[in-house]
Amino acid sequence: MPHDVKGNLLKVGDEVLLRAVVEEISTGIEFCNCKIKTFYPMYPSDKHDSFSAINTRQLEKVECIPSEENKPLGWVDTKNPQFV
Repeated sequence: MPHDVKGNLLKVGDEVLLRAVVEEISTGIEFCNCKIKTFYPMYPSDKHDSFSAINTRQLEKVECIPSEENKPLGWVDTKNPQFV
């Protein structure tokens, strides 16, 4: 069954968030296109996908540091590299 990074089952019509890091931003006054890279790698590899030509109007900046209770499945702590 398809599931998200935290193990929740997914079905057509579910709303999801795509956690990503901004890699590039084109010049613009208010809203402009940018390139983002996925925060979580594609399991089981360490490959991160990139998306281009997404408009900043479609994004919302967040400040989030994973806590013990909201870490995704297979989270690797870079200060203590082991699966939790």
